[in-house]
Amino acid sequence: MAVITLPFKYLERLTRTDKKTILDRIPLIGSDVERVEEDHADVEFFPDRPDLFSPEGVARAMRGYLGIETGLPSYPVKPSGISFTVDPKLADIRPVLGAAVIRGVTFDDESIQSIMSLQESLHWAVGRGRSKVAIGIHDLDTVRPRSITLHRAGPGSLFPLIILRRCQWMRSSRNTRKDGTTQR
Repeated sequence: MAVITLPFKYLERLTRTDKKTILDRIPLIGSDVERVEEDHADVEFFPDRPDLFSPEGVARAMRGYLGIETGLPSYPVKPSGISFTVDPKLADIRPVLGAAVIRGVTFDDESIQSIMSLQESLHWAVGRGRSKVAIGIHDLDTVRPRSITLHRAGPGSLFPLIILRRCQWMRSSRNTRKDGTTQR
C-alpha cells in the first residue's frame, strides 16, 4: 500500500479546513493514519486509489467529503502542438506512450515536492517499480524543439539530464540491460 506524507499547512490551504478536521475525517475516506508529527501526517492508501497518492488528491477528496466543493472538476482539453516520435526499438519496453501538457500551473516548493512524491508513488504502486509504467515530468518552457524523440540509451551512453533547471551530463548505468531497462 502507498504511504504518503501530508504536510498540514499545505493540506489546510488546499482543503480550506483545519488540521483537526483533516485528522478526524481522513480515515473516513479510506486511509490509515500511520504517524502524526507536528507538521505532517504519514497516511496509507490502497493501491487502487492513486487519486489519493498526493496532498492535492487527498484535498480534492476531503473537500468533496466535507461538502466544501462537490462534483467532478472539468478541464478543457485541446491539442498541445507538441509531437512525439518513439524509436521502434523501444516497442518491446514501452509499447504505449501517453502524454499530457498542462498549462497555467504555478509551482512552489510544496507543490514540487508533492508532484515528485506522487510520481514515485505511482512508479511503485501502479508501475510495479517502473517495470510496467515510467513517468516523466518536464518543464516545457525548457524543452526545444516542440518535437521530441524518445530513444534507447545503451550501457555507457552519455546523455544530458536536466533536473530543476540544472543540466548535468550523465552516463547510463552499467546495470542497463541490452533492452534499455535497468537492473536493481
